[in-house]
Amino acid sequence: MFSVVGGIGSLSLLLAVAAVLMIGTTKLAEDWLNSLASFTLVMLMIQTIAIPTLAIFSFVTATSFFWFRSVLLRVIVAAVAVSFGFAVFATMFRLIEGASIEEMLLQSGTCLFAQFVATATVALFVQFFTPYTLSHAQPLDSAPIPPTGLRNFFELTVFFAVGFAILVAVGTEDLHAGLVFFGAWGVVSTISIITLMISTMQSGANNRIGWWVAMFFAIGCSALLNGFYAVGLFGWSFQLTNAAIVVAVSIYGALVFAASFAVCIALLQEFQWSVINRNTVTTEHS
Repeated sequence: MFSVVGGIGSLSLLLAVAAVLMIGTTKLAEDWLNSLASFTLVMLMIQTIAIPTLAIFSFVTATSFFWFRSVLLRVIVAAVAVSFGFAVFATMFRLIEGASIEEMLLQSGTCLFAQFVATATVALFVQFFTPYTLSHAQPLDSAPIPPTGLRNFFELTVFFAVGFAILVAVGTEDLHAGLVFFGAWGVVSTISIITLMISTMQSGANNRIGWWVAMFFAIGCSALLNGFYAVGLFGWSFQLTNAAIVVAVSIYGALVFAASFAVCIALLQEFQWSVINRNTVTTEHS
């Protein structure tokens, strides 16, 4: 129990701290950002401010859903963990910017829910259709983790149906671009996160190829952010003719990703979380 609460709780607290730093830094650097004429400098600053919070949000969600427990329990744990960080974010944003709670829930809340659903979807699919799963500290005499059962698939179907229904109900036309961006961010960032978990959190694992694959998807996530801003500010022509600039800036974003993930993985390992290959565990117990 200590391993579960410590692992998830520390990640939730880290998310809240990152949210506070993001809001505070954005406010302090607002005038300076508005004065910058260089796309490269603007995106370097925006990535430094925004990527840690978004990356940790995906990491908290992916951890909860890659964990081997009932889907319902994962939903509850993930919702509680990210809601604490979002509550801190909303409170800080309201105090500094004066935004209403309704506006926060409709805009930021809806977009982050799209990221939540996308992240959960990828984590569940990897956990369901591969032998890998995330586990907290287990007693030495505990039974091996069983394969995915029909109940899990039923719970997964219900989760998808409810999540999709909520997004359709609250996803107004002016939020479509945000929903697509945060959904895509959730998918790509979770592939990077789980690849990194499998490469580093198994007993004796040190898979350099996995690290490079994770970094490739981290660059893809950063490119999504940079490309989204570039298209919004300058149109598709800038994106197409300045692809090299977007990629170069995205490499820096990937390094920010890597630093954020390294802290998250260190926290999980501190509380004895690990990735387990169920095929290997089953063979050892047979």
